[in-house]
Amino acid sequence: MSDLGLVILDFAGTLYDCGTEGLYEDAERFLAEVHGKIPVSLITLYSPGRQVLIERLELRRRLDNISIVPEKRPFHFLSDMIKFWVSAENCLVIGDDENDELRMGTLLGCRTLLVNRNGHESGYPSVANLDEALAYLPLSVR
Repeated sequence: MSDLGLVILDFAGTLYDCGTEGLYEDAERFLAEVHGKIPVSLITLYSPGRQVLIERLELRRRLDNISIVPEKRPFHFLSDMIKFWVSAENCLVIGDDENDELRMGTLLGCRTLLVNRNGHESGYPSVANLDEALAYLPLSVR
C-alpha cells in the first residue's frame, strides 16, 4: 500500500466514542502515528454541537481537512481526493458504517476498511480498532 495518498475517516463510532464523549484511545494513537506523514481527512454528518465538539477535541490540529456535511455524498469524498491530488485507488476510507462511508468509498473505487468494534459479520475488510488499521498503511507511515 505504498501508493496510499489519503485516508478519509468517519467520526462517530470510528474516532469518537459517544459513550465516553471522547476519542477512542486507539483513535488517539492512530492520529498521533499518521500526523504529518499522510493526509487525513474527516467527513462527518452535521449535528447540533458537532463543530464545538470537534474544537473541544482539537481535531483541527490533528487532521488535514474536516468536512461537516448534512448528508454524506460521493461529492464530499471526491472533493477531498481532488484537494489532495489523490486518485480513488490511492485513497483509504475508514469507517464503522457499511451503508454510509464504506458504501461511498466503494462506489468511487476507493479502498475501504471497516472498524468493526462489535465484531459483526461483514463483507468488507475489517479491523477491531484503529490500532489494527495501521497495518493497512505504508511502512513509511507506521
